[in-house]
Amino acid sequence: YIIQEFIDQVFFIIGYLSQGGDIVKVYERVWAYIDGNGLNPTVIAREAGISPGVFQAMMNGKRTIYADDLRAICYALHVSPETFIKPKAHSNNPW
Repeated sequence: YIIQEFIDQVFFIIGYLSQGGDIVKVYERVWAYIDGNGLNPTVIAREAGISPGVFQAMMNGKRTIYADDLRAICYALHVSPETFIKPKAHSNNPW
């Protein structure tokens, strides 16, 4: 079940990107969530299995957040990837 959920989320992300989604700002949304909820980014990084240095680079936009990174971060935050990936307002995207 967990593997299928992950696969579904990856296809959601791929579908979203193919519709012109803005993946560039995912890190900003993740950081805003962490900061806005008063969470410790080092703890989140470790819970996600990502080194704090790499996590910091992701949150600064200096390193790409890949689908498996986003999945791990979301797991650590107890949220769905859809929390950070939103269709453009003018999109005809059904999600």
